Amino acid sequence: MVRFFKTFDPFRLGIVVIIFLIIRMSFLLNGSPLLLSEISWLTIGEKLNSGTSMYRDIWYPAGPLATFVYYFLNLIFGKSQTALWITSTFFVIFQGVIFNLILNAVGALRDRTVLPALFYFLFATLFFDFNTLFPTLLGTTFLLMAIFLIFQQLRNELKAEYMLYSGMFIGIAALFSIQLGLFFFFAFLSYLFFGVLNLRKFLLLIVGFAFPFLIAWTYYFLKNGSSEFVTYYVLSFVNYEKTIFGSLQLYILILLTPAIMMLFSFFIIANSSRYINFQYNLIKSMLLWIIFGVFSLALSNKLAPSSTFIFVPALAFFAAHMFTLIRHKVFSESFFAGIIIFILGISFIFSSKTSISNKTWKIDSMIASPLQSPFDAIKGKKVLVLGKFPEMYINNTLATPYLDWQLAEKRFDNLNNFENISGIYRDFLRDSPDFIIDKNNLAEKIFAKIPSLGAAYKKVDEGLYEKVQPINSIY
Repeated sequence: MVRFFKTFDPFRLGIVVIIFLIIRMSFLLNGSPLLLSEISWLTIGEKLNSGTSMYRDIWYPAGPLATFVYYFLNLIFGKSQTALWITSTFFVIFQGVIFNLILNAVGALRDRTVLPALFYFLFATLFFDFNTLFPTLLGTTFLLMAIFLIFQQLRNELKAEYMLYSGMFIGIAALFSIQLGLFFFFAFLSYLFFGVLNLRKFLLLIVGFAFPFLIAWTYYFLKNGSSEFVTYYVLSFVNYEKTIFGSLQLYILILLTPAIMMLFSFFIIANSSRYINFQYNLIKSMLLWIIFGVFSLALSNKLAPSSTFIFVPALAFFAAHMFTLIRHKVFSESFFAGIIIFILGISFIFSSKTSISNKTWKIDSMIASPLQSPFDAIKGKKVLVLGKFPEMYINNTLATPYLDWQLAEKRFDNLNNFENISGIYRDFLRDSPDFIIDKNNLAEKIFAKIPSLGAAYKKVDEGLYEKVQPINSIY
């Protein structure tokens, strides 16, 4: 079967796309659990469509360009998980096709082939949360544009302006997911070790990388939210305590097949003399990609299986090289079939209810739980959750900026601080919730500090307060 994909033509590329669509469709028809992160992204899109501004009015460590995509999808489709899945599918198809065309255009492989796209789509199904529209996926689109410019520069030493554009694309990628900014150093070291880098080119790379951030900062400055943009996003890897979804065993099992394949690839490539120097430089450059991919995981605010998507381009690159070089047909076909069976098997098994409920994998930490009484009766209301309970936003709208509790907790931790109290009161006046869900026993303490809020809300159940009258603007 793998022999069919060793030759490049539009027909074979179309077949690869159809295979991927069938895999994705089977996941969609099989039903997907709702992820806690998906609830947050959908809530952000909904909140932004009410005329608010990210970071000033919504506290969440997501990139500004990612939140714009969620805003746009909410504008068209509403609060739809299916919209995230369908849009994600189109992004992966675009990336796989573009990545294949890039490698063929620069002559990265010995022969023109559709294997890069095939393996890109295959590794893009490593885990069921790869199917949604997460920021790393969105940002990788622009990293691939940067790869094309870097590879072209390493091959032909084109105009120095290409350095500016490659830095700019990496900067744009970092505005989707901040840890992708580390790939600035991937570009720098690729140019330094495998190309010609002088001071002028280095400065162009820096300017290109910084320019998107300058535009974003200026936008939020005009929205009176520039300091929040820097604190809650640009410096989120410093100010945010890492949240890890899933167990160590889960990550080991997911990455087992890619790791074995990479070892085979290194061995086969190292024993091959069929490459020119330029192709060897590209191979070394993609090794740098893997190294900075590992660093990006270390800086991720919320580490989930989908965070490992950053390795997909490198995995597809080395897999394509390996199967291009393997001459033993039986081994090639058997190894290829084994990779497909293991990856698809793992993906479908872990999306099952049995695996999700298995405490060994800790998958349930990233899955939304069913709402219990009395919270399940609250629908179509503006709510505030004091604590970690994003499920309340599935059928309701966020009130106040406090979407991410880890960011909001700093304001609620010290209620003796006048700035914190005045900030809470100001946020309630501007966007008061119909219901307060108190998971951390904070409501009564807040009401004691701000009596006008205590007069406006009545306790109707344990941990649940309902607004019964307008908030007095004087306290």
